[in-house]
Amino acid sequence: MLIHFAMVEYLPFAAYSISNGGVYKHSAESSSNASKEEIDFLIQKERDFAEYYAQRFIDYMSFNAPSKFDEYYSNSNQDIYPDKDTGFHGWVI
Repeated sequence: MLIHFAMVEYLPFAAYSISNGGVYKHSAESSSNASKEEIDFLIQKERDFAEYYAQRFIDYMSFNAPSKFDEYYSNSNQDIYPDKDTGFHGWVI
């Protein structure tokens, strides 16, 4: 799940390097750049994989949490209860 969500964030920037001299785009002699539509397709595929595994994770935790992972449902002070929505709405740090 985490790998696929990371790829969703990484793919738009995969062709670029940032260094002291500026931002550079990679290219090889015998290659061509992917179009925006191709990159968007890859991002959507990764997002689909990530949401599939996120749903499986939530189902597993919901089924096993009371017996194996009691901390999943325990709430103390300002903690939040687990959310069973798999819709990815961006990173929260």
